[in-house]
Amino acid sequence: MRLKIKKLRVRMRTELNIAQLARWLNPIISGWIAYYGCYYRSALYASVVSFYIMLE
Repeated sequence: MRLKIKKLRVRMRTELNIAQLARWLNPIISGWIAYYGCYYRSALYASVVSFYIMLE
């Protein structure tokens, strides 16, 4: 997941406002939460933390 987050290059998408970013990222993040929340919770936590840090 961390590699996928890096490949998305969210920080480079400066033309998007917060609502557009949310529309773009919500399906991706929701899918990760659904899958990893059931099967691999520790990986989910680590990825969420790294995603949060990346967005700062």
